[in-house]
Amino acid sequence: MKLTKKHIAAAVTIVAAIHSEAHAEAQETGTVTADALSVRESPSATGKILGYLQKGQKAAIAAVSNGWAQISFQGKNAYVSAKYIKQEGTAAVQTVKVTASKLNVRSKPSLYGSIAGTLEKGETAVVLAKEGDWLQVLYKGAAAYVNSQYVQEVQPQTASPAAQVQPVQTTAATVAASRVNVRTSPSLQGGVLGQVQQGEQVQVIKQAGEWSSVLYKGQTAYIYTAYLQTQAAEKPIEAKPIAVSQVSFYTAPSYSAQVLGTGKNGQTLSVLAYEGDWARVSLNGAAAYVPVLAFQEPKQEKTGIVKVSLLNVRSAPSTEGAVISQLRQGEEITITAEENGWAKFLYQGQTAYASLSYLQTAAEAAAYTVVTASQRRPAASLTEAEQAFSTSAEDGYIEKNQTIVDMKAGFVRTKALTTIYDGETDSQITYVAAGTDLKFVKAAGQRVFVTIDGATGYVPLSQVELIPAMLKQATSYYDVKGGQLYYHAYKAASGAYTSYGLGSAPAHLQEGKVYEAWNAKELGGQESYYYFAYMPLRIQTSYTAEELNAFVRSVRPDSPLAGLGSSFVAAAQKYGVNAGYLLAHAILESGWGTSRIAQDKKNLYGFQAVDAAPYDGAAAFKSWGEGIDYCAKYISEHYLTPGSRQYRGGALGDKAYGMNVMYASDSNWGRQIARLMHQLDAFYQHRDTRYQLGKVQAGTSFYSSAGGKQESKADRGLLVAVKGKANGFYEVISDASSSPLYVPANQVQLVTSY
Repeated sequence: MKLTKKHIAAAVTIVAAIHSEAHAEAQETGTVTADALSVRESPSATGKILGYLQKGQKAAIAAVSNGWAQISFQGKNAYVSAKYIKQEGTAAVQTVKVTASKLNVRSKPSLYGSIAGTLEKGETAVVLAKEGDWLQVLYKGAAAYVNSQYVQEVQPQTASPAAQVQPVQTTAATVAASRVNVRTSPSLQGGVLGQVQQGEQVQVIKQAGEWSSVLYKGQTAYIYTAYLQTQAAEKPIEAKPIAVSQVSFYTAPSYSAQVLGTGKNGQTLSVLAYEGDWARVSLNGAAAYVPVLAFQEPKQEKTGIVKVSLLNVRSAPSTEGAVISQLRQGEEITITAEENGWAKFLYQGQTAYASLSYLQTAAEAAAYTVVTASQRRPAASLTEAEQAFSTSAEDGYIEKNQTIVDMKAGFVRTKALTTIYDGETDSQITYVAAGTDLKFVKAAGQRVFVTIDGATGYVPLSQVELIPAMLKQATSYYDVKGGQLYYHAYKAASGAYTSYGLGSAPAHLQEGKVYEAWNAKELGGQESYYYFAYMPLRIQTSYTAEELNAFVRSVRPDSPLAGLGSSFVAAAQKYGVNAGYLLAHAILESGWGTSRIAQDKKNLYGFQAVDAAPYDGAAAFKSWGEGIDYCAKYISEHYLTPGSRQYRGGALGDKAYGMNVMYASDSNWGRQIARLMHQLDAFYQHRDTRYQLGKVQAGTSFYSSAGGKQESKADRGLLVAVKGKANGFYEVISDASSSPLYVPANQVQLVTSY
């Protein structure tokens, strides 16, 4: 049985007894059987309630009389109903001793669990439960996990139950939002136990920062503190409009607190109180915090322009202030105040400072320049530049301090890892690596709107370089040679192309022509889907384990993957994932199994290999098979299952659809794995290229049979594999299941693939 936090108090009691020098006379132990058992001052149902014990907690029973059990509570005699406490003997404790030089303590029984701390060689820990190769132990008052191979059992001891059980003291709070999730841990990743509605009361055990632990159905659970009201509703002291372009709402008066959402210029907020540089405001009926700076009047602001190559952005108006970020020459900030030679402004939702010595106001700054093929025309202001720009028949762009800030046509190249945001909701669409080229749509102040693979959003101007079409700079493209389609990926850092074939070219493409690569689903102006990039990965391959091995041997005879076909097939069948995909993904990430991480850690997928320290951070497995199984399960659950956090469609896809949206910043990642799957399929005369692809819209129903029971609905626009047609229905394979389902034929749009 897996023990949760509700059992920990009992373990704490036992540990305290083990290490106590004074051993009290042994008493009987009782285990609470009610969801929440009242602890009373006297043995009566009318006795004052001192606190609560939760189901599973243990208490030392001094005596039982007239249906009441006497226990020790907060150092005093107290009473609980004997009906709800099961009497037992004394408690036995299992402890283990660390045998490794240093042992990681993790948040869950997995190599992917976050590290909560470490235990040194010789240190001991109390065991709460065993889960496979992992032990759940008591670590700093909470449940955590260690790998059992690095510890040895210590002779069990019997604990005196006389140590007192810690009480559960609660205070009432009212739910202030319309519907709030109750979670198993103080994190958005915690499992959802249920929901509470606005106006409901909950019992708060403890408030710790952004989260409050509460008593929920007899166990400890967690709710966002911002959604709870523990006192009478405050009356606003004033209404204030937001005077900056965008500001974040926080759960506490700190920039490190959880962000609840964003507010925009002109939005009026009800201010409940001021706390230093922060205002507590009413947000959807709950309290939230914004920087007071968000309410500065526009007339107090002025524009500052960076006049040095790099300018530090600091947390305080001093060189002692921590460096938050840096601004580049030509970037603009909105100065809201000046303090002892420092400019105060709002930077990414928080108050920041920069030295006035390295800033010039817009009035002091150099004017704009409109550049066309025939002339360079100065302009005194952005308004003048835009007017000249819009009336010019020539292609061109606008410069400000030698930085391009607008253009008529061209593309955008990212300077660093960059998030693309939705223009309406400001939520993340995807993210891309440094050096990624995006098709330009328009510039709007500090936002540059772009499109990638059919999705349109914006990126911050400061994170990209605008490259006008008239400058004719290199970027990625497609072409056709000998009937085969080739993709040429441009790397700006090296100024070189990496080229690879994708298979037979779509019929509408011509040799000798170059085709843009802004949308992987559209080539030469027509819809074109690369089959293995967009087929549902729930489709099972037709290839056997030995056929997978034979393919690897034919390309890389020295590869350790040549003997792992059975592991790929077993994992594919177990988790409903295509085995050819699992092999191709492993080939790409591990260099055919030859990378150091693959060789030393049996990690073929680069799991946890972060850019800063890939080898040190990468997860380690005991065998190739264990690594393949774990990664297949993780990918299936997190990227291919509708409703999961990273799910964007169950195909390899691109930066607008499929795994590639959230799995990898490299926009070519899905295309490269699909190319390897195509190579495998070509080796076996294209046996797996056997279905027609089709699109269904969000809300489309899937049925168990033609006209049968509804099984599920598409939560987004999806690509499906069409197996056949009967009685007005298409038999399809979708993300919901590797088994065929049925969709009305008139709700499926067949697409062209190559």
